[in-house]
Amino acid sequence: MDNIKTLTPTALFGEFRKIENDFGMKALDEFKKLSSEDRLAFLEPTKQFVHTESVDLIRSWGITLLGLIGGEDAFQFLADFLQGATTRQKQTNRYSRFYALVGIERNTKR
Repeated sequence: MDNIKTLTPTALFGEFRKIENDFGMKALDEFKKLSSEDRLAFLEPTKQFVHTESVDLIRSWGITLLGLIGGEDAFQFLADFLQGATTRQKQTNRYSRFYALVGIERNTKR
């Protein structure tokens, strides 16, 4: 993640899957440098990442990313993620659910 020009959804998600928390934070810092328009290119791949990632802690990075992308589509995705959860998902997806709330709050302040 040394060069913003090489930031792609695949590279970003790879950083999220590394064991060290610092890698995910550095990846998010690089993402925050992108323009709003460039961030939107990450919307659909991030939604797919959230749907397919089975580890809640890793999935929560994607949820955080959606909060940073912003916009109506990201907001609605986060709201649906929270509202559509089963009882079991509510128990096992604690990180993702927390960061979905953070993302919704962030989007309501824009």
